[in-house]
Amino acid sequence: MTADTCGLAGSITLSATSDGHRVKIWLDAARTAEVPLPKTWNSVTELPNALYMDGVEASTNPRDVHLQLAYDGSSAYLTSTPIRDTVSVTVLNIDLDVDTDRNGTVGGTEAEDAAEMSYPAIISVNNDDDDGKPAPLVDCPDNIVNGLEDVKDLAELIIRSVPALPTGWKAVLSVPPFDAEHIRIFDGRATTSVARIGPVGSGLPNEYEIPDMSADLTCGVEAVDYANPTYSGTTTVSLVIRRADNTEFARDDVKLKTAPFILADSTRPIETVYVSNFDTNFVAKIKDAVGVDRVIELSASEYMGSYGRYDVWVQDAAEIGHSGLPAGPAMPVAMNLPRIVGLSTWPGTSSGEQTSAISQKGMARVHQILAAISNAHPPSRRTAWTIRLDVRLSARVWSRSWWTSSTHRECRLPPSPWI
Repeated sequence: MTADTCGLAGSITLSATSDGHRVKIWLDAARTAEVPLPKTWNSVTELPNALYMDGVEASTNPRDVHLQLAYDGSSAYLTSTPIRDTVSVTVLNIDLDVDTDRNGTVGGTEAEDAAEMSYPAIISVNNDDDDGKPAPLVDCPDNIVNGLEDVKDLAELIIRSVPALPTGWKAVLSVPPFDAEHIRIFDGRATTSVARIGPVGSGLPNEYEIPDMSADLTCGVEAVDYANPTYSGTTTVSLVIRRADNTEFARDDVKLKTAPFILADSTRPIETVYVSNFDTNFVAKIKDAVGVDRVIELSASEYMGSYGRYDVWVQDAAEIGHSGLPAGPAMPVAMNLPRIVGLSTWPGTSSGEQTSAISQKGMARVHQILAAISNAHPPSRRTAWTIRLDVRLSARVWSRSWWTSSTHRECRLPPSPWI
């Protein structure tokens, strides 16, 4: 900011002649000393070399903030009209909002904005079956929202409006190409919403130019993979404003994290135990341990076998757990274990409305993909789902190298549904 008065005396005033409430002026870049407008300097020597401007409220129209610098001097060479210079400013609010505080709502508060990159919002692997179609078995492989129930499985990502976006500029939702392989972003949270960003194998790009920035846009986000050795489970999503020449003007970044698969807490009270009557001594011990009324004996000739012959015990082939969004219902999930010998029969459906499946990349697909349950059933030749059949105080969880090694460990599970 300069004013050349040719050595003449006079005052210089900086003022906002239109929409000045949208900006603040500071003496320093650290914003420690505000300059309230209008501000008058009694001589040109008092005028600072530079001032710093901060947008505090988004413009509703391009160039709606007008700032004026005026020189007012008393001289025979000047008329009574001050000499002025005016600039026009557009304030753009570039803002992506997610449920950073994980309370089930996207508040868009300053506290949430401050934590967006250090405390990721949770998204859920959408591996239940809300439309009941035989293929795909679960919802996350396709590019559609699978009915009203599926909407509930999509995390909210809100793109705040930029109504005064200059002509020729564009707003782009962007995800790094690697991250885009593990999530899918829809342009809404409705059954008619369209997938815009996602895996290349699904025919989706990693960027989406938003056609209309005049109003807020709420997108739906699902994960298609759990964290694994090559994917941390954390994804960065950016709202990027690009000038007409495609150079970047500004951006806002948020982080998303895939909800973990959490094993069922086997320290919870047992409801029912289904047990083969092959070993009567063992059955007696089970009844003594959990109570006679909680034990259902099953025919050994039908349900007991070895090396997969008449083997229908799901406990040997799956681990039951759950996943889901914060403040939302838990999504039952079953993990397909790398068991060399398959079961004689395999459950394909359940009676609950929600079914889900999990199959880690690199795992030997010795079984069908596992359909998970919301309601447990006693085993039969057609439905082999059970509640936990083995009585243990801790649950089996495979180590990080479980898909290349059969080594497993025992670990105590927390009662909390979230890690």
